[in-house]
Amino acid sequence: MRANAAQTCAAGPVFVDGTSCTVTAGSSITVSQAAVPGFEARNTGATITTQGVTMQLGPGFVPRSFVGGHAWPSPLV
Repeated sequence: MRANAAQTCAAGPVFVDGTSCTVTAGSSITVSQAAVPGFEARNTGATITTQGVTMQLGPGFVPRSFVGGHAWPSPLV
């Protein structure tokens, strides 16, 4: 089976589930309580490719300890 080429990720926090996407260089991702994490990849084949991306903390309670990126393993079968 041939893997699909990575598509451009949607703007804002990025979530993929078994698929791939590339964040446009120069993008800025804001992580806040309403949008956590900034990058999330779940299950086999999930990849998020980035280069030259700024991730910043948005508004929220101090101290802010939001997750910037998270990768989940595939569920056990």
